[in-house]
Amino acid sequence: MVDSLACAARAVGALLGAGLLAGILAGCSASRDAPSPTGRSADNWADLVDRNIADPDRARRLRALGERLGVLREAYVREAGMLDAKALALNSDYDATREEADLVTAQFASRRQAVLAEYRDVIFAMRRETSAAEWRALTR
Repeated sequence: MVDSLACAARAVGALLGAGLLAGILAGCSASRDAPSPTGRSADNWADLVDRNIADPDRARRLRALGERLGVLREAYVREAGMLDAKALALNSDYDATREEADLVTAQFASRRQAVLAEYRDVIFAMRRETSAAEWRALTR
């Protein structure tokens, strides 16, 4: 009796954890509609850079950095979607364990941290290419 209750409790915990994880990942993956730090599409960013940065070398570097942000963002959204699908699959698997759910959570957290660190580095690289006034013009 105690073993069956413990087993049932583990199963419920794993399923609730997987369900909660699926909800969290779905919410995070929905952020693809949120604006990027520049608030601009790639084409708009390139146009804005060309209008505000007179030096062609710096403008080229800023356009390339903007493209890098777009690539990072697309990859993150794609990966979050795949992890969300894993979480949903775990949620529908009655025999899923808490360890499996924890692994999906850890994968998501690890990848998110790595992407955000690179994203931050790209933003600071962009700022190094601009003056304070240029940066304000690019990000207003």
